[in-house]
Amino acid sequence: MNTVNRLFDFIKASPDPYHASQVVCDRLTAAGYTEVQEYDTVGAGKYFVRRGNAIAAFRKCESNAGFMISASHVDSPSFRLKSSGDKASAGYKVLASERYGGMLNYTWFDRPLTLSGRAMVRTADGVRAVLFESDTPAAMIPSVAPHLNRKANTDFVPDATRDLVPLFGDGDDLVKDYIAKLCGVSADDVVSFDGVLTPADEPKLFGARGQFIASPRLDDLMCVYTMLEGFLAADNSAAVPVFCALDGEEIGSRLRDGAGADFLPAVLRMIAGDENTYRRMLKDSVLVSADNAHAVHPNRPELSDSADVKLNGGIVVKRSASHSYMTESDSDAIVCELCRMADVPVQHFSNRSDLPGGSTLGAIAVTGLPVICADIGAPQLAMHSAVETAGSADVRYMTEFAKRFYSSAVKITPDGITIK
Repeated sequence: MNTVNRLFDFIKASPDPYHASQVVCDRLTAAGYTEVQEYDTVGAGKYFVRRGNAIAAFRKCESNAGFMISASHVDSPSFRLKSSGDKASAGYKVLASERYGGMLNYTWFDRPLTLSGRAMVRTADGVRAVLFESDTPAAMIPSVAPHLNRKANTDFVPDATRDLVPLFGDGDDLVKDYIAKLCGVSADDVVSFDGVLTPADEPKLFGARGQFIASPRLDDLMCVYTMLEGFLAADNSAAVPVFCALDGEEIGSRLRDGAGADFLPAVLRMIAGDENTYRRMLKDSVLVSADNAHAVHPNRPELSDSADVKLNGGIVVKRSASHSYMTESDSDAIVCELCRMADVPVQHFSNRSDLPGGSTLGAIAVTGLPVICADIGAPQLAMHSAVETAGSADVRYMTEFAKRFYSSAVKITPDGITIK
């Protein structure tokens, strides 16, 4: 099975951050990694740590020259159920939900939605977490026909309270009963739940030669998958490779398992063993924030400052004078040299000067982690759409870059940088 098909399987198995985190942990366990706690003492070996939906995996060696770290995020724009779950509306049952992240609203209409997430289920020993996912679509947000909405094709702006409401059932249907059935328990035993609505669309190839990918959640599961693949395939080096996947990036990373928390620094301190070793290792460490980048749009190229950033064009290095992206010349040079060593093409992205664009977790992570940082990603179109577009060749490019990155070590001095 090629790497694109494996990406598709990963996305299908990861409808929400809870499932994505578990899939990553299962993959690490199958590859011989042992789960440990943040406060444990570890010797040489292969380990992973998790806090909430965040995972950090590493291979500890004897030399401990520095850290080669990547950080991606497991969350994507979606609808999240409110605690009430559902409500009556015009004789129907609709889901009480709210938008999570900066979704492209109009793309979510008339699209079958899967309900998945985590439920806290009562047992004889307390409560336990149970992951659930509907086998068939559970809901849809029906649009209003143009006969009834005369502005549908002109200046219609969806109202979050009235228009972006998923249809779930008839008057007697209850979402708590539905979730309980998915969990294999009675509704009375469902104490609470985190419900996530995501597109039921499966990933597909399209284009004249099948060179493009259409899929939900490419931002940022494509980077989670490719960085993990490269991490597992990498050769040993003098540095400690650290794969990290975090939650909450789409809402600012201010979660206990997000980039704004102390999770990543805590894991790095555990690896180092003592504060002096930790500080010494940070001096020769690199963090890449791996989150997809905007490609030039075929229909609106004027919106791009970086007209050469194209699908299937290779790794994208993102830069911004405001440091919404953390890349500077030193980290840019490291990424470019690693791409050259891996025989992977590299592209550069900057926002158009009158369009502020977005940001990612790199700027938040380095506030508590003083290391060189580069923002990179695969190029894509329709970011935050219900279904996004990317290039199939970029899956291989990202994986090969990750493999080279995790097989390397850097030595940073006032005069320059050595990569081995």
